[in-house]
Amino acid sequence: MRRICDAEKIRCSDEALRLLAKASMGDARAAINDLELVARGRSAVTEEDAEAISYRAHQVDMFRVVDMAIKARNFEEARRVTSLPSFDWESFFTWIVESVPAAYGSAPMALFDAMNNLSRADLVRGRINRLQEWELMRYMLELMTAGAALVREKPKLPFFIKYGYPAKIRLLNKMRAVRQVRGVLIRKLREEAHLGSRVINLEVLPMLRLLIKGERGGSVLAELSRLTGLGEEEIKLALSTD
Repeated sequence: MRRICDAEKIRCSDEALRLLAKASMGDARAAINDLELVARGRSAVTEEDAEAISYRAHQVDMFRVVDMAIKARNFEEARRVTSLPSFDWESFFTWIVESVPAAYGSAPMALFDAMNNLSRADLVRGRINRLQEWELMRYMLELMTAGAALVREKPKLPFFIKYGYPAKIRLLNKMRAVRQVRGVLIRKLREEAHLGSRVINLEVLPMLRLLIKGERGGSVLAELSRLTGLGEEEIKLALSTD
């Protein structure tokens, strides 16, 4: 960041740069973006300007939250992700359970420790939901974050780890998309055929599923597309089973 300031002829103290680096939580791109934000239209950046950029102000996507937790080097660093405004512990648990194998797949001991701690977090989560003992929340969050990061024989992690969307979230998103498109199809058929939603759900849709699988499936899809204004792929999605 010092080289950027020198190149752009922006006066910025070492302390201001330190504050910006701290606010970025180790993310070089975020630190540069913050520097650009506070320096825009100015010839100097003060410590007060840098202090205005707090890591709590960053809305962080779940990929980065998981990456920050897994790559944490100590307890406080791991626990800090729970203070992010975008942190949602229920979503985080789903993500971290499926992301840990991507990070520790080549290190059996690290993977064992992380998954063991996450299973304990799940037990605490069940107790919280069942008995409403919310005072246990801090222990659950520590097991989810530090428990996944502070493991034995932790391998040297690469800068980029290929995390994927959890299967559960992909399934929920697909089901939501199916329901939305199906709702549009039912409404269009109701307008065209003057039938109730119940009749369409119980009788018309099952019949259409069979028809599009038959020899004349292409022409049936084309006619449905013409009547409803939906694309053929949208109709196939609407007629798919959840």
